[in-house]
Amino acid sequence: MYNYVMLMGTVVKVQPEFVVNQKYVNLTISCTRPFRNSEGEFETDELVIRCYDFLGELVQERLREGTKVTVKGRLRQSNRDGLCMIIGEHVMFMGEGEMHAIDADGKEDC
Repeated sequence: MYNYVMLMGTVVKVQPEFVVNQKYVNLTISCTRPFRNSEGEFETDELVIRCYDFLGELVQERLREGTKVTVKGRLRQSNRDGLCMIIGEHVMFMGEGEMHAIDADGKEDC
C-alpha cells in the first residue's frame, strides 16, 4: 500500500523546531487549488511539511520566502490528537535560474 502526497506551491515560512534530541524544520507552503469557488476565485491552502535531519538542514539553509517548490512526502497520523501531518521526503525547488532536488537520504540532484 502506498502512502505519499505530491504538493506544489510557494514557500511562506521556514521555521526550525526542536524536540528532545531531534531537530526538524517546518516548511509552510501556499498551494493554489486548481478550480474556482462559487465566487469565481481560486482559493489557496497553507500546508505545513515537516522535514527531518539532513533534508531539514538543507531546506532551512536554501529555501526562502517566495521560492517555488514541489514536495513529495507521506502522511503520518499523530497518536495524541489523531490528526495527520505531512513528512517531507523529497523537495525540488527552483530559484534564480537553477533547479535542485533533495531527498531525505541526502541525495542531491541538479
